Amino acid sequence: MHTFRLWLSMGILALSSTALRAQTPRTYIMVLGSARPLLEALQHATSELQKWLIGDYGFSERGADTFMGQALEYDIANVVDPNFTIVAKVRKSLLPPRR
Repeated sequence: MHTFRLWLSMGILALSSTALRAQTPRTYIMVLGSARPLLEALQHATSELQKWLIGDYGFSERGADTFMGQALEYDIANVVDPNFTIVAKVRKSLLPPRR
């Protein structure tokens, strides 16, 4: 029998009623949107990530939209529970320094 251990290192930064901001130490900033239907979870994750880029990284609204169109990645994290969860994430290596 093989066993393995997995350690996750992720900082939780903020929690709103519809989304959770988090980041890994070196790779991603991400927002988890949770809602029903799936499209609403996607919208929560996307709009909250846009707010983060504008507030902490100095993007304009148009700049954040353009950047996200090229750099945004999505993961579907949950479709089993009553609410669906979508992860919207951006690689830290693509981001400007935080303000």
